[in-house]
Amino acid sequence: MNNNNPEYPFPMSQRMEIERLYFPNGVNATQINLLDDIEKRLAEAYKAGYEQSSIFGFHEWSNNAAMGYTAIALERLGYDQIELQRVINRMYCVFDEVSVLEAKAHYDCSDY
Repeated sequence: MNNNNPEYPFPMSQRMEIERLYFPNGVNATQINLLDDIEKRLAEAYKAGYEQSSIFGFHEWSNNAAMGYTAIALERLGYDQIELQRVINRMYCVFDEVSVLEAKAHYDCSDY
């Protein structure tokens, strides 16, 4: 196995740990080939997922991004600073109380 090859993005230490954990008596040539094949397929799946997310314009999401979108929208609607701060403060509470899936379902079922 060549760990300098980008097809194998996993550190050698992780590979050795897996070998020790699942093959405590050592690995034979067939098992090495199996592990190499699994590692290659995982790397391909990761790469495909990364490329797919790039195609759809994936960007890392965060609560701060949601706050930014909200602040921009409220500013463009002419909300004053006190109103905007009240909404942002309420959003902090909602982030703690409502899951992402619940929030998405709420929006999907709304009339907005």
